[in-house]
Amino acid sequence: MNFLSIGAYLKKSLTQTSYSYKILPMPQRRAGKKDLRKNKKRHRRNLAVKRAVKAAIKKFKKALLDKDPKARTESFKQICQLFDKAVSKKVFHKNKAANKKSRLAKLLKTA
Repeated sequence: MNFLSIGAYLKKSLTQTSYSYKILPMPQRRAGKKDLRKNKKRHRRNLAVKRAVKAAIKKFKKALLDKDPKARTESFKQICQLFDKAVSKKVFHKNKAANKKSRLAKLLKTA
């Protein structure tokens, strides 16, 4: 049985070096149960968005090694769109996205 599905959380004691599981009770109120569902849904969406961004960055870096400038710019545009959408959904902080786009733009310019 998955511990997260029954509301368990992993807690590390400051005095111990090993992890101990503390099973917290499921929320009793409807709003608490709904919050758990929403958190799971957001977590899955955030992971999917992060994976898509990471894959796009890998594709961009691979395109940098190729000699096709059109493929480079297209993949950079796609990364920018993904980052902007992720920022609007609050997956990434706007400053982190700006820093990543800036670094990738610098790579694009030097290539």
